[in-house]
Amino acid sequence: MDDDYSETEFARVHSEEHSDVEMADAIPSFVGTDQPCENDVTAHNSELEPHQSIEQDSELSRRLKFIIAIDFGTTFSSVAFVRLDPNSKTHEIGAESVKCIDNFPDMPPGMSADVFTSHQSVPTELMCYAQKEKVGLEHPADLDSSDHESQCSLDDDWASSVEGDSDQEDTQARISSRAIKDGVKNSVWGWGVHSRLVKPNTIPPELRHLTNFKLQLDEGINTRDLRNKGAQELKKLKPAKVVDVIAEYLGHLLKHTKTRLAAFHGLQEDSNVEFVLCVPTSWTDKACRTMQSALTTAIKISQLTNITQGIINNLFIVAESEAAATYALEDRKALSKMVTHESFLLLDCGGGTVDAITYTLTRSAPTRMREVVDPDGVSCGSSFLNGNYKKLLQHRLKHATIIGNDLPLERIITIEVQKFENEKRSINILDKKAHIDAVYIPGLQAETDGELRIRKNKLDLSWKEMYEVFRDCLRGIADLMLKQLGKAKMNGVDVQAVILTGGFGESPSLRNHLRKILRKERNLLNQAIDLEPSRYVQSAVARGAVLRALRKEFGPARITRSSYGVLRSELYDKNNARHRRLAVSRDRADGELYIMDTIHWVIDKETRVETKHEVPVKSRHIFQIHEDFLCEEVLYVSSNKHESGYKVKHKNNEGAEEAGRIIVDLTFLKTTGQIEPITEINTAGKLCSYYEVQYDMWLIIEGRTLRFEARSPINKDAVEVSADFCIAAGFVPGTE
Repeated sequence: MDDDYSETEFARVHSEEHSDVEMADAIPSFVGTDQPCENDVTAHNSELEPHQSIEQDSELSRRLKFIIAIDFGTTFSSVAFVRLDPNSKTHEIGAESVKCIDNFPDMPPGMSADVFTSHQSVPTELMCYAQKEKVGLEHPADLDSSDHESQCSLDDDWASSVEGDSDQEDTQARISSRAIKDGVKNSVWGWGVHSRLVKPNTIPPELRHLTNFKLQLDEGINTRDLRNKGAQELKKLKPAKVVDVIAEYLGHLLKHTKTRLAAFHGLQEDSNVEFVLCVPTSWTDKACRTMQSALTTAIKISQLTNITQGIINNLFIVAESEAAATYALEDRKALSKMVTHESFLLLDCGGGTVDAITYTLTRSAPTRMREVVDPDGVSCGSSFLNGNYKKLLQHRLKHATIIGNDLPLERIITIEVQKFENEKRSINILDKKAHIDAVYIPGLQAETDGELRIRKNKLDLSWKEMYEVFRDCLRGIADLMLKQLGKAKMNGVDVQAVILTGGFGESPSLRNHLRKILRKERNLLNQAIDLEPSRYVQSAVARGAVLRALRKEFGPARITRSSYGVLRSELYDKNNARHRRLAVSRDRADGELYIMDTIHWVIDKETRVETKHEVPVKSRHIFQIHEDFLCEEVLYVSSNKHESGYKVKHKNNEGAEEAGRIIVDLTFLKTTGQIEPITEINTAGKLCSYYEVQYDMWLIIEGRTLRFEARSPINKDAVEVSADFCIAAGFVPGTE
């Protein structure tokens, strides 16, 4: 019965408007093959060179650098990269040198192989088990394993993970029953989820289908309903948290990335890799920290590169909208002619959300821009088309008779919705004369009432019904665009063009609808406003992020979005009003009263820092005579400004989180006789003997890394212990 479904697909609506659609994402001439391509270059200038294999030039491969940008989208994700040799001049590398990862595993039924292998985005979806649930799978058939890579254990070593791409791996590999640390098990990802959804009778009921989990990091009103719906499903995965789910998905994505780069682009285990992370403009520094943490875990899982001290060195974070605009401005001929002080509206139409932001160009080389209208967004992305289509089928089939089909109606509808997911991007609903083929449903019985439009095995759909599937989304996006253009006029901004990007942006229905609306619009100079779809709409954000990382200069001012502090214990002062309100404890070493576990905030939020910014902090530790001198230093981070001196759990430190800790072992001071004990009568009148150790702690911000450093009490220039922490999330996206 399933074979009948796999042979059919939702009929495309044909239209002459297809000539107006950019099809570069569908079938680029240089991607999707299993052989190195002529256009696959090492970027060092505007010329093209043939790619050399690892065997031909292993020394070059070891010296290669890769810039890898991850666009983790609400419904689809993509990865772009550029390969640099030691002689690369980054300012000469153009958009044509940026490539995308493709050939994602698990082609769903109904998608042609040539389109699939060159598809440059992959669904942001997972199917997985919670840690508390008993899996006990013994056979790959339990999950209909059509591809090993989509569900295998993610902690294979480097060699085994790059032996071949997914289509060359053993499709009958046993599913790993190992759980990752925080609770996500046996996950299937990306297209593998879609492949299983069209055969829903093979999905165990305890397997969770997760979508839109990116939105759990968003705080906007427009995404509240989607967040609440996703949160209900995530609750079933306890104790796993959203950061664990994101890390699991990114682990799969980066494992496939490593496989492709190693097989066809010269990546080796010791290659230098710089990561770029794309985030929404609206995200807080806390959301960026969560994403940063998930990416760190994913890199460890995938073993794409070595992680030093558990951090991503020089992670660069860029706003999705700026990345998309950067790519469009550098890649599209019409847009590349824009000059400083001209303005454009970026309309990012994704699967879940649609965002609008208006920029004015402030610099052309390198491309820089500033927001001139408050960003806005709506939840009417292309995934809502699926919901509308599902409602349509439910309505049309609620009284239908289906005989000889073992699947329940809901699963039949699920299969058809998945087919629609792959076909909707080619539908031009503005063509009223377009023919819409019937939906093929095995076992559907013909109805004698012709008005029901149900034939043997076929459900007829009218143009009007299909238009209603698209209508609300098209109108919602158009209204958002017009609202943003209206605000631009009120602010005295002349918008020259609307740049269309995002996966929904390749839809001919959306493009034609927006063009129709824009024909009636003029800017303040009474000029027409052009619609400029970005090339490679699926991957424009990731591609633009690579370009932005190549040219980091002239970015935002280096102003911290986070505060950083260290854990301290304060000697109790009865004359201090704040101390009198806090709980005190008596220390065993000197017998004095202390306010334990307070935070001393060293670097405040909204502090301007240079490329290298150093702040010293005095540290004091006391020990009983028999104790080793193990001095623990704890670093805290917060999205807020705080007054120092309050306990960690105090309401004044709300939002503070531990960022990391180091332990300084100074026992040698005692064993080598370099320190003597202190004997004195304390304020309680008791004689106490104890050791006191004092030294300097340094918080050193260098680039987007914070070094937490303990200096020697003997030689203040000598470092006893240090640890690095990535603080890219603590700056405005795009900060060098």
